[in-house]
Amino acid sequence: MTQPIRTFALFTLLSTGFVLGGADAPAQEAPPAAPPLCGRLRTPLIDDFESGDSSHAWFTFNDGTGQQTPLGSDDLIVRGGPKKSRFAIQTAGDGFVVWGAGVGMALGCGYDVRAYDGVSFAVQADGAGSFEFELLTYPTLPVEYGGACVGDGCNDHYMLPISLPDERWYQCSVRFADLHQQGFGTPVPLDLQSVAGLQYNFSSADMPFDLALDDLQFVKRIARSGCVPLEPVCASSPSHGR
Repeated sequence: MTQPIRTFALFTLLSTGFVLGGADAPAQEAPPAAPPLCGRLRTPLIDDFESGDSSHAWFTFNDGTGQQTPLGSDDLIVRGGPKKSRFAIQTAGDGFVVWGAGVGMALGCGYDVRAYDGVSFAVQADGAGSFEFELLTYPTLPVEYGGACVGDGCNDHYMLPISLPDERWYQCSVRFADLHQQGFGTPVPLDLQSVAGLQYNFSSADMPFDLALDDLQFVKRIARSGCVPLEPVCASSPSHGR
């Protein structure tokens, strides 16, 4: 199945020129047909939110059947985070019954991340505590949204399901080697030379959800995918505006 709301949000961000580690480019009257390939990644840091600004590279998306807050990039930034972090991003929602909802980031163009083993991030998940991490690449994005996929088998991005046992902050590591397509779309090899973004998805079975993220980066030398707690069991969870 295709999920046009998700890919439209990503294409809008890609076509306005937001580039990892760079300044915001002015909006164009006629967006390019596809974002460029930008070669090797310049910095492993994706976002730590310490500026207190999401730079509008982050977006929320959903199937339109439930309620999600915030509705866009505005107000995604909240105070708090793991350890001494000052800011993180957070989104929450419930009642989505078609394919769900989520939050994602567009990197601005397709990057070559073959020098890295995967991605790490700090996460706190209330509600069902389950979500899917997805890596967005050109072969799984539809051509009309800047990718290379044609037909009805698009948006089957490489992903890894994650389930956290409690509401503490966790440090999660995701190896590229452990990612896989769900199988509803066109099978394609994982293309680590055209990584255009990442998403955190909540299916209709993952309701309700309340996810906070911080300290995202590409990482070398990941032994295995998994999550470890950043707080002791007795610690109370930060509110993040809840």
